Amino acid sequence: MCKTTTDSLSNLLDEIFATCMHMLRRTGRLIGAMPPSALLAVALALALILAILPMAIVLFAAFMLVKLAVLGCVLAKRRHRQRKERMQ
Repeated sequence: MCKTTTDSLSNLLDEIFATCMHMLRRTGRLIGAMPPSALLAVALALALILAILPMAIVLFAAFMLVKLAVLGCVLAKRRHRQRKERMQ
């Protein structure tokens, strides 16, 4: 890499690190100032977002795939039946 690219990459990574550290410190102060009931609400919201919502999306996708597979089988049977009727 040339010197300019390395310097700009280093500056970018330093800025990203500084921003992340600032956000983490701010989050820590915010959590420290929260009452227990608000912490419970935040914990439940995070549990919903991180665990239950992805599971629901995966189950939705799985049921949609099953539905499409059943639809494909039904349509194939109908086509096969129609071809038999045309042959007779």
